[in-house]
Amino acid sequence: MITSAELKSVRALKTKKGREEHQAFLIEGDKIVQDAAAADWEISRLFVTREAEEEKREWLGRLGQSYEVVDSRTMDSISTVMTPPGVIGVVRQPSYRLNDALLGPIIVAVAGVSDPGNLGSIIRTADWFGVTGIILSPDAVDPYNEKVVRAAMGSLFHVKLFESHDLESDLRQAKAAGYHLIAAEAHGSTGLVGQFERLCLVMGSEAAGLPRAIQEITDSVYTIPGRGKAESLNVAVSFGIILNELVTRAYV
Repeated sequence: MITSAELKSVRALKTKKGREEHQAFLIEGDKIVQDAAAADWEISRLFVTREAEEEKREWLGRLGQSYEVVDSRTMDSISTVMTPPGVIGVVRQPSYRLNDALLGPIIVAVAGVSDPGNLGSIIRTADWFGVTGIILSPDAVDPYNEKVVRAAMGSLFHVKLFESHDLESDLRQAKAAGYHLIAAEAHGSTGLVGQFERLCLVMGSEAAGLPRAIQEITDSVYTIPGRGKAESLNVAVSFGIILNELVTRAYV
């Protein structure tokens, strides 16, 4: 049975401060719990309501993970959604270094993206195209925010997210490691010329774009050509379009 002190520490994971303090985050629902287990991430605790235990006994048994049965009131207090799914896990946050993200022919750097849905979509799209490393600026949204976790839909467990303390310095290290830095901007070239061994796609926020210091160290600028009257594209949509271009045109 979960104690009041333990419950307090689990509920703290609903805040960024609590996640940083405990180096853990919450995952909610059958699929994401199964995805975490399949990716061998450490699920330190798993809570299941009695009703959910009866309904999900078969896959819970296959999961090979011990769990604790709690009442619906306790589950409500842990969950971050209006209608709790009946299964909630506590997952240990990984501790990635820059070199963990500098793997593969294409990596991504995200500067100042504050919307959790956008970051979750970026992570999911990166996973779809086989990108395994993402560098996040210090002012980006917490990647273990519950809305990011939900939007990423399990892809969080397939991509190494390095939380940078100095994005400019880390991008310089990426350049030194052989990555050609491409800035996604509203005004620039609509195509790339040449073949590259390694590419790093640098995305900024919709509101502010890329900081000037970051722009100055990039090697080229890419702009998605448009024909309509829209002022801009959603950053996650832009990311998917450009990443598809990089992969299908075989620039790497």
